[in-house]
Amino acid sequence: MSTAGRGPDDPVRVAVVGLGWAGRTIWLPRLTAHPAYRVTAVVEPGPGGAEHVPSGAALLADADLLGPDVDLAVVAVPNHLHTPVAERLLARGIPVFLEKPVCLSAAEADRLAAAERAGGSVLLAGSAARYRPDVAALTELAADLGPIRHVDLAWVRASGV
Repeated sequence: MSTAGRGPDDPVRVAVVGLGWAGRTIWLPRLTAHPAYRVTAVVEPGPGGAEHVPSGAALLADADLLGPDVDLAVVAVPNHLHTPVAERLLARGIPVFLEKPVCLSAAEADRLAAAERAGGSVLLAGSAARYRPDVAALTELAADLGPIRHVDLAWVRASGV
């Protein structure tokens, strides 16, 4: 992460890698609306991404094209691509945020840890699901139920994923 010429109050320069559902509907709207972040690049190898790119941000076809003007890459690609994409970015010293699942096997976890060490970077992981309207409604409803001993939830995405 290059911080040369940046002040402590400057926004975090973020690249969103992947313009699928999560990139378009979760990450881009939140990052562009928050004053602490500035989307400087969007990575999408497929056609049709230009209409989603915020003003002033670059549209790139490959995450390997990201330069030193990125403080953080939010990797929002399909789950099976999390490790290969994040591994390359981490090895180049670019901090990465991965939505769950971070990886699909212990071997992939080892690869991510090695790339993090090699690049001197940081891998962050989490889930934006708690901010979704349906999850917020369930959280509010659960507050009125009293102590909960067990919850079993399942859903199928509209796109069939």
